[in-house]
Amino acid sequence: MYGGKAETAKLDQKADYVMDAETTRWQEMGRGEYGPMRAMMFGRLSFDGPMGEAMGNMGPFESFLLLVGKVPGATACPKQPG
Repeated sequence: MYGGKAETAKLDQKADYVMDAETTRWQEMGRGEYGPMRAMMFGRLSFDGPMGEAMGNMGPFESFLLLVGKVPGATACPKQPG
């Protein structure tokens, strides 16, 4: 998992997917206010990739977000060097 801009020029449509949300939306999901499925339905989380493959991982992904949501952190991403 990578927390920045997609670096792959072309996604492997059988396995790769990109999810994008504003920092506040990730924080809301981490607090358990709603899960990634609901976020996608309401346009809070954008998705690009094989939906069927991603759906099979949605439960573990939601658990991951809840775990990460327990870790204190900043509200903005650090600046990349360069």
